[in-house]
Amino acid sequence: SVKKNGDVNVGNGGPWTELKFFREGGGGGGGGGNFTKPYQFLADNKIVIQHKKGGNYNKFLRVNPNKRSEADADGGKGKFAQLQVDVAEKEKKVRIYYVDDSANNEKRYLRIGPAGNINFGGNGGKWTYFKVHKMGIGAQGGRIAKLESVESSGKYVSVKQNGDINVGNGGPWTELQFFRN
Repeated sequence: SVKKNGDVNVGNGGPWTELKFFREGGGGGGGGGNFTKPYQFLADNKIVIQHKKGGNYNKFLRVNPNKRSEADADGGKGKFAQLQVDVAEKEKKVRIYYVDDSANNEKRYLRIGPAGNINFGGNGGKWTYFKVHKMGIGAQGGRIAKLESVESSGKYVSVKQNGDINVGNGGPWTELQFFRN
């Protein structure tokens, strides 16, 4: 127990044995970081991607914790939302992946696949490259950008207001906000 005067003693379960614990990190699923700086697409980095589920930027794209090849729109900044960016061409072309620690650190790449679905089922091939269309800095401080498939021109990563993740045509639901630590 920790008494009001700061003395530490063996307690008997009374009110001075009630402790509060705090952890570092930004919440949910494995200790996120701050991720408050805008990501500029200039160098490889760890990022989170915020989208407009519900109409404003309040959720993050993540790997589905129960099925790691699927994308999920209900993330915070925890480990399933922390993605790596591989910059193939500064400010223009990237690959984004999740390092799956449950599968020998296998890289699971974000892609718009050959069937037109968005998932983390890519292995780093042609379906996993995205053109970056930078749009400015958002109200929350992140870099707003769109991700257009290199292989399927005109197809963008989109998260709709209801949380559906699907292929977009470059409209408002394809505007994503990118942060780095």
